[in-house]
Amino acid sequence: MPKEHLEVFENYCFECHDSFSEEGNVNLEDLSFTISGDIATAERWNQILNAINSGEMPPKKEKQISPKEKTAFLTDLSEQMVVARKLLSDSGGIVTMRRLNRREYANTIDALIGVRPDI
Repeated sequence: MPKEHLEVFENYCFECHDSFSEEGNVNLEDLSFTISGDIATAERWNQILNAINSGEMPPKKEKQISPKEKTAFLTDLSEQMVVARKLLSDSGGIVTMRRLNRREYANTIDALIGVRPDI
Protein backbone atom coordinates (compact mmCIF):
# COMPACT_ATOMS: atom_id res chain seq x y z
CA MET A 1 0.00 0.00 0.00
CA PRO A 2 1.30 3.43 -0.80
CA LYS A 3 2.28 5.33 2.35
CA GLU A 4 0.19 8.37 1.33
CA HIS A 5 -2.86 6.36 2.40
CA LEU A 6 -1.59 6.50 5.96
CA GLU A 7 -3.23 9.96 6.01
CA VAL A 8 -6.63 8.32 5.50
CA PHE A 9 -6.02 6.23 8.62
CA GLU A 10 -4.74 9.22 10.57
CA ASN A 11 -7.72 11.40 9.59
CA TYR A 12 -10.55 8.88 9.78
CA CYS A 13 -9.53 5.68 11.58
CA PHE A 14 -6.92 6.09 14.32
CA GLU A 15 -9.25 7.90 16.69
CA CYS A 16 -11.09 4.61 17.30
CA HIS A 17 -8.69 1.98 15.98
CA ASP A 18 -5.28 2.86 17.44
CA SER A 19 -3.19 0.97 19.98
CA PHE A 20 -4.91 2.83 22.82
CA SER A 21 -8.59 2.51 21.83
CA GLU A 22 -8.69 -0.69 19.74
CA GLU A 23 -12.47 -0.51 19.27
CA GLY A 24 -13.76 -3.81 17.93
CA ASN A 25 -10.35 -5.31 18.76
CA VAL A 26 -8.91 -3.56 15.69
CA ASN A 27 -5.56 -1.79 15.98
CA LEU A 28 -4.64 -0.21 12.67
CA GLU A 29 -1.46 1.44 13.97
CA ASP A 30 0.35 -1.89 14.08
CA LEU A 31 -0.94 -3.04 10.68
CA SER A 32 1.78 -3.52 8.09
CA PHE A 33 1.37 -1.68 4.79
CA THR A 34 3.00 -4.69 3.10
CA ILE A 35 -0.20 -6.56 2.29
CA SER A 36 1.49 -9.58 0.73
CA GLY A 37 3.72 -10.11 3.78
CA ASP A 38 1.57 -12.88 5.25
CA ILE A 39 -1.96 -14.26 5.08
CA ALA A 40 -3.10 -12.70 8.38
CA THR A 41 -2.14 -9.21 7.17
CA ALA A 42 -3.86 -9.76 3.82
CA GLU A 43 -7.02 -10.95 5.60
CA ARG A 44 -7.06 -7.85 7.81
CA TRP A 45 -6.68 -5.63 4.74
CA ASN A 46 -9.53 -7.53 3.08
CA GLN A 47 -11.71 -6.77 6.11
CA ILE A 48 -10.76 -3.09 5.83
CA LEU A 49 -11.61 -3.09 2.13
CA ASN A 50 -15.00 -4.62 2.81
CA ALA A 51 -15.79 -2.30 5.73
CA ILE A 52 -14.95 0.89 3.84
CA ASN A 53 -16.46 -0.28 0.55
CA SER A 54 -19.76 -1.20 2.21
CA GLY A 55 -19.94 2.12 4.05
CA GLU A 56 -19.72 0.39 7.43
CA MET A 57 -16.60 2.39 8.26
CA PRO A 58 -16.25 5.10 9.20
CA PRO A 59 -19.52 5.06 11.14
CA LYS A 60 -22.20 7.51 10.01
CA LYS A 61 -21.75 9.71 13.11
CA GLU A 62 -18.02 10.14 12.43
CA LYS A 63 -16.20 12.32 9.90
CA GLN A 64 -16.54 10.68 6.46
CA ILE A 65 -13.80 10.03 3.91
CA SER A 66 -14.10 12.36 0.93
CA PRO A 67 -15.18 10.61 -2.29
CA LYS A 68 -11.84 11.44 -3.95
CA GLU A 69 -9.80 10.00 -1.06
CA LYS A 70 -12.07 6.99 -0.76
CA THR A 71 -11.82 6.19 -4.47
CA ALA A 72 -8.03 6.50 -4.50
CA PHE A 73 -7.67 4.44 -1.33
CA LEU A 74 -10.02 1.63 -2.42
CA THR A 75 -8.53 1.51 -5.92
CA ASP A 76 -4.99 1.10 -4.60
CA LEU A 77 -6.11 -1.35 -1.93
CA SER A 78 -8.01 -3.57 -4.35
CA GLU A 79 -5.06 -3.62 -6.76
CA GLN A 80 -2.70 -4.57 -3.93
CA MET A 81 -5.11 -7.29 -2.79
CA VAL A 82 -4.94 -8.88 -6.26
CA VAL A 83 -1.13 -8.87 -6.10
CA ALA A 84 -1.15 -10.27 -2.56
CA ARG A 85 -3.59 -13.03 -3.54
CA LYS A 86 -1.28 -14.10 -6.37
CA LEU A 87 1.83 -14.04 -4.17
CA LEU A 88 0.28 -15.76 -1.17
CA SER A 89 -1.50 -18.47 -3.14
CA ASP A 90 1.60 -19.49 -5.09
CA SER A 91 2.98 -22.78 -3.81
CA GLY A 92 6.27 -22.35 -5.65
CA GLY A 93 5.37 -25.01 -8.21
CA ILE A 94 4.98 -27.70 -5.56
CA VAL A 95 1.85 -29.79 -5.99
CA THR A 96 0.59 -31.30 -2.78
CA MET A 97 -1.13 -34.62 -3.27
CA ARG A 98 -3.92 -35.60 -0.96
CA ARG A 99 -6.44 -38.39 -0.78
CA LEU A 100 -10.09 -37.88 -1.59
CA ASN A 101 -12.62 -38.87 1.01
CA ARG A 102 -15.45 -41.25 0.00
CA ARG A 103 -17.90 -38.50 -0.87
CA GLU A 104 -15.34 -36.59 -2.96
CA TYR A 105 -14.31 -39.80 -4.73
CA ALA A 106 -17.92 -40.72 -5.55
CA ASN A 107 -18.65 -37.20 -6.82
CA THR A 108 -15.52 -37.20 -8.97
CA ILE A 109 -16.26 -40.57 -10.59
CA ASP A 110 -19.86 -39.48 -11.18
CA ALA A 111 -18.71 -36.22 -12.79
CA LEU A 112 -16.10 -37.94 -14.98
CA ILE A 113 -17.96 -40.99 -16.29
CA GLY A 114 -21.54 -40.51 -15.16
CA VAL A 115 -21.64 -43.57 -12.88
CA ARG A 116 -22.25 -43.28 -9.14
CA PRO A 117 -20.04 -45.95 -7.48
CA ASP A 118 -21.28 -47.82 -4.41
CA ILE A 119 -18.49 -47.16 -1.90
